[in-house]
Amino acid sequence: MSLQTSTRTFVANGFICHNSYSRRMPDGRQERWPDTVLRVVDGVFSSRKDFYLKRGLEWDDQRWQDEAERMARIFLTMRALPPGRGLFAMGTEYVRRRGSMALFNCASRAVSGDIAADLGWVMDLLMCGVGTGIEITPSPVSVYQPAGHTRLYVVPDSREGWVESEVLLLRSYMEGSSPVEFDYSLLRSEGSTLHGLGGTSAGPEPLRHLHAFTREACERYIRGEYGATRLKADLSNMIAKCVVMGGIRHSATLLLGSLDDPEFVSLKDYEKHPERAEWGWASNNSVVLETHADFLRMPEIAAGIRRNGEPGFVNRVAMQKFARFGREVPDAATQTNPCGEICLENSETCNVGDVFPSRCADEEELEEAVRAMTLYTSTVAMLPTHRPETNRVVARNRRIGVSVSGLAEWIDSVGMATATRLLRDSYKVVCRENARLAAEAGVPESVRKTTVKPGGSVPQLVGATSGASYPWGEYTVRRMRVGAKKPVTSVLRAAGYAVHQDPDSPDTAVVEFPVKQPAARRAADVSMWEQALLLTALQREWSDNAVSVTITYSKEEARDLERLLAAVAPMVKSACALPRDEKTYALMPVEEVTREEYERRRALVKTIDWDGFLGDGQDEKYCQGDKCDLPPVSGVK
Repeated sequence: MSLQTSTRTFVANGFICHNSYSRRMPDGRQERWPDTVLRVVDGVFSSRKDFYLKRGLEWDDQRWQDEAERMARIFLTMRALPPGRGLFAMGTEYVRRRGSMALFNCASRAVSGDIAADLGWVMDLLMCGVGTGIEITPSPVSVYQPAGHTRLYVVPDSREGWVESEVLLLRSYMEGSSPVEFDYSLLRSEGSTLHGLGGTSAGPEPLRHLHAFTREACERYIRGEYGATRLKADLSNMIAKCVVMGGIRHSATLLLGSLDDPEFVSLKDYEKHPERAEWGWASNNSVVLETHADFLRMPEIAAGIRRNGEPGFVNRVAMQKFARFGREVPDAATQTNPCGEICLENSETCNVGDVFPSRCADEEELEEAVRAMTLYTSTVAMLPTHRPETNRVVARNRRIGVSVSGLAEWIDSVGMATATRLLRDSYKVVCRENARLAAEAGVPESVRKTTVKPGGSVPQLVGATSGASYPWGEYTVRRMRVGAKKPVTSVLRAAGYAVHQDPDSPDTAVVEFPVKQPAARRAADVSMWEQALLLTALQREWSDNAVSVTITYSKEEARDLERLLAAVAPMVKSACALPRDEKTYALMPVEEVTREEYERRRALVKTIDWDGFLGDGQDEKYCQGDKCDLPPVSGVK
């Protein structure tokens, strides 16, 4: 039986590969796709071998060589792929020297009493490129006016230096100790290359701005101008903005709070708090459902979504009680990652990779792809990070996320009945393979193993729809963010692609790619009720973590939104919704165009010869899925 359905024509594949994942090789050449795959596969099996040998476990070279060749074939043909984090960082000296944090997609931390420690952790992970959920608790914070002799801190030119400077500043206010001043003279100048994780430095200015903002926020809190929730949320958002403006990859964040906290619920009311439009865009915001009374407040949540697309919700009851829906397997998770597909404990991380059923010719190839991705994610979960509090949780849970993507074209091709059976069978494969690998390595099985993530750049590389989302149309323009001064930007402009300045970031360019989408129904042709049914089916049959799907609705369907959310909420672990008839952002990530416009744009661009290209390697600033796309233009709700 053939499962292969992907027919997408996507001219940005070369751009994604060379801009996001390709690194400089030791001989000075730029990686091409086979080089990237070989680096990643070598990193996976070298890491596993090192783990085994350090613990005196048996290592069969021939067996693992065969496994490595099988994984390489699967990655080369894109039946399954690691996350963008893995494609960029796996097999690098950076990971070998500084730990595995750069390989993880997802993390979460509660910001409670010790905001210096909590926000230091958040900033550290964002600077490693990890998408981070941030639970904002309303608990009070002890903040005092610093007093005594001023201390001078010369900020080291490193990720650790940036983080430590912010922690020192916050500590001076938490303890009322000597005020801190900073010397930024060691920080590299604007435009310099960031060698560890790639990218280009924006110079010291983003850090200066963060320090000034931190002082102002703490002073306002001391004066009683706003409460603890607002202080924590503003600092979280501004840290994320600093990381983005500083040139450090993406900084996807989610703020998670309580429906009973009015300060949290009003964070994105920019009529009430107009100044927050300058930094509030740095996070998605969601509320926690954990009591019967919370589930009765769907009209309130729906009103917020109709107003500005937020908040989403997280069902903590289902998160802690169920694996796949209806299968009771307890989990101590209380939080979630920015896109809501992974349930997490405090300070926990998770890595997520994709399987593409539409790229598999038959059921045997699908099983092989699922096994390969289970091996990849289970290996990453064995590697220590540089954060002891994170290692403690990860060592206990070994949480992974084997995701399925390109589901829209696959389900429309093979039918829901067949897809359901194959997802059930594939889930069993994941569980068996994870259990076998864990027993062999002497570590616990993963507490949760499967998910559906929103996408990111990897489905765009493959030529598949993102996660469980339906395409906006057969012909679209996809817009991608890239550093305005990066070498790849000049290459694309010279090849005839439309390039604009990002309205929110003068250092960022927006490149437009004409795209012919896969053979799947348009999002506008799929009712919000059918989308909700798909969400619940995936939570029931496949995902024992959560499912990230943004339910889109028309103007006519908006009146039934609270009914839909109330029906879905008890059966899923997270959900959000957006109107599909409104232009929420300037320069939308995806915009439907006519066939004539698509062909006009295609005629303007030339084929790019990447053989002479030398770039710095940097993943996009924002994930390109449907939940954490782009910051809105200032002032736009």
